[in-house]
Amino acid sequence: MFTVAFIGPDGSGKTTVSRQLENTLTIPVIYLFIGVSFPSSNATLPTTRLVHAIKKMRTSKTGHASNAVSTETSRELPRRKGLLGKVRSSTKATLRLIVRLSEEWYRQGLSTWYKYRGYVVIYDRHFFADFYGFDITKDKRDQPLSRRIHGYMLEHLYPKPDLVIYLDAPGEVLFARKGEKTPELLEDRRQKYISLCNNTRDCIMIDATRQTEKVIADATSIIMDFYNAGSGKN
Repeated sequence: MFTVAFIGPDGSGKTTVSRQLENTLTIPVIYLFIGVSFPSSNATLPTTRLVHAIKKMRTSKTGHASNAVSTETSRELPRRKGLLGKVRSSTKATLRLIVRLSEEWYRQGLSTWYKYRGYVVIYDRHFFADFYGFDITKDKRDQPLSRRIHGYMLEHLYPKPDLVIYLDAPGEVLFARKGEKTPELLEDRRQKYISLCNNTRDCIMIDATRQTEKVIADATSIIMDFYNAGSGKN
């Protein structure tokens, strides 16, 4: 069997399409969220849940005072640099990297397990695609060490999807759907995904501005053609 990743900016319909395909495809499939959003994840490590529980606890304790605290902290930052500050910053970055890498490899392990049990694994997003324009292709001289390590791992060590389906829509369309970020930012991210798709083997672009039913029909046809080609069926 194989893996299929649905990628694209926010609002392109990745979750809607991949969830529908889980129910409509006539071959054994299983859905797996391969993105950084913790609330959207359907499989996470206990350590990741603990980290997010601690963050939520701290946020609830600070309450309305959090804005004032963050403002004062930002003012103090230039005066708090030094050996102790660098050690604390480096330690936090290392811990974040460990948590992130652990989560990414955990979900890859799950994917491999599902695949060898006979499922086509449908990825909602993919870490390589999400970080492509940031930790991977961005000038390494502008990146801290932890992000350079993360980008190297995703580019050279982390398994890529067997098939990538990019859901394409202009930035203004994406903004109109969800009202998040800005049309300009969404268009910039759209161009990063287009660049990724153009440089990725077995990446197929679908026009996501159409009705969801038509997008799902196209995605179904692409996946079934890929499946039949791999199984030797006509």
